[in-house]
Amino acid sequence: MDIKLAYDLHHMKINSKLKIIIILVGAIIVFFAFTFSQKWGVTVAEKNTNDYKAKVKKLKNNYFQASKECPAIIQALKDGLPELEKNKLEAKIYLNFKLIADCEFAIKNYAEAANYYEKMITFQPNVSRWHLAYAQSVAASGDYGEALRSAHLAVQLERNNFDAAILEARLLAKLKNTIGAIEAYQNAVKIAPFKESKNVELELKRLVDAHNQQSDG
Repeated sequence: MDIKLAYDLHHMKINSKLKIIIILVGAIIVFFAFTFSQKWGVTVAEKNTNDYKAKVKKLKNNYFQASKECPAIIQALKDGLPELEKNKLEAKIYLNFKLIADCEFAIKNYAEAANYYEKMITFQPNVSRWHLAYAQSVAASGDYGEALRSAHLAVQLERNNFDAAILEARLLAKLKNTIGAIEAYQNAVKIAPFKESKNVELELKRLVDAHNQQSDG
């Protein structure tokens, strides 16, 4: 065999092997890069959810500060949702919904808050506090009928839930269902915390007095 031809063939074999090695190495790099990016996305989403938990709790009753911080928090949490949903991390998805809802409520975006509290109800349909949170949001947005439905369900699920009981009573009064409101107030009085009991009794008395005046008139 011609020496030059043999040399060329030898180098062709080496080049082929190098190409195969480069292709394999490239495939491995792409695989690990893809896997890392997926895990990184999930890690960031989980970290955001955990990190914002304490912060949102502090912001919930502070509209001024919440109006500054909540929009960015909400966006970060929403951006992380697809990764959490793709990896079926239900506990983190559930917490994510709660934090978004709490932040939306804190900045008085009541319709959006209701939307996310409703999502939480799909996770825990028999938990009174989520029906109450939904009812509070819907009531704040002006839909008293829907709020009453949810507040009533919250009371049915947890008879000693005072916040749900008083909300139901107030909504019934607002909707001019005086008899129903009086009964709901009487139930609320029975379970009212000590610091709330006097105010609830006064509200009930005013309602009864007004009802009696109308009846006498």
